[in-house]
Amino acid sequence: MNKQKTLTIVGTIIGLLFIGGGAFNFFNTNNQEEFSENILSKKVQVGPYYFSSEKLLELNEEDLQKQAEILTEISNDDFGNLEFLKIINPEVSKQFEKMEGGLFLNGLTSAKGLILPESVIYLELNSLISAEGLILPESFDGYLYLNGLTSAKGLILPESFDGYLYLNGLTSAEGLILPESVGSLYLNSLTSAKDLILPESVEWLYLNGLTSAEGLILPESVEWLSLDSLTSAKGLILPESVGRLELSSLTSAEGLILPESVGSLYLNSLTSSEGLILPESVGSLYLNSLTSSEGLILPESVVGLYLNSLTSAKGLILPESVKYLYLNSLTSAEGLIFTESVGRLELSSLTSAKGLVLPESFDGYLYLDSLTEKEKQKLREQRPDLADKI
Repeated sequence: MNKQKTLTIVGTIIGLLFIGGGAFNFFNTNNQEEFSENILSKKVQVGPYYFSSEKLLELNEEDLQKQAEILTEISNDDFGNLEFLKIINPEVSKQFEKMEGGLFLNGLTSAKGLILPESVIYLELNSLISAEGLILPESFDGYLYLNGLTSAKGLILPESFDGYLYLNGLTSAEGLILPESVGSLYLNSLTSAKDLILPESVEWLYLNGLTSAEGLILPESVEWLSLDSLTSAKGLILPESVGRLELSSLTSAEGLILPESVGSLYLNSLTSSEGLILPESVGSLYLNSLTSSEGLILPESVVGLYLNSLTSAKGLILPESVKYLYLNSLTSAEGLIFTESVGRLELSSLTSAKGLVLPESFDGYLYLDSLTEKEKQKLREQRPDLADKI
């Protein structure tokens, strides 16, 4: 060990002597390396707890003082500053059994010394850089945040996981073994599906970093599926049923085969409806980059329709089912025919009421933010029953 490193160690340890009453027995030796090893093998008191001096070398004097204060609070069953805890040992971990609610341990970079309670409903360990030594409960029904992990090496997940699993730092699925069933799974830094074996059952699945669908095998049914970085549908095989499907980076519908059943569909980067075949079951449809309705065939099931880049209503045929209609770039109402079921209507770019024919029995929300007061007054005279909405 070089002289500079030894001096650093000695200086730090001398500082530690004043934290929480810690003390050392120093050895008289002429062997510098033996001297350093003797020091590093000692335990130091920080607050009411003891830690290896080597572990504490990662902290500066200010950090040590703060850790001593936090550890003293924890010993008194005060967990208000738990999220700032940077050092842990089994004795400190034992205090967690007294806690109710979540464990916020985002200050820990290592799981060494961490012993979790048998039951945890909310656990944040977002600064862990390695899963080595992390022992999770056998079953988990809550929220688990491990967003600092970039590799799955050493990660052993519970066999039963009916909760939310956040692994947004993983850049590769190599070595990742997921439970058979997961409530919600977040893997937003994966750019490739290589080595990714998904659970048989996932309710919510977020793969928003994926740039290619090649090799992606999805579960048969997903309640919420987000693939917002895919720019092409090439290789994408979707489940038969999806409650909410987000594909907001797709620039073309070429090769896109949508599920038979979709509750909400987000295709916010499509500028053309060419090749787009919509399922009959879509409830809410987001096509906010579409600049023309040419070729757009809307299913009769659509309730919410978002077309906020359309500047003209030419060719737009609205289903009778539409209740919520967003056309916030429309500059003219010419050719726009509303259904009687519309309950919310947003036309925030309309500057003239010319050609605007509102439903006879409209009883919802109306947004005409760009209409001049003069134009609004004309509309009120035409439709006195809607005067309070205009």
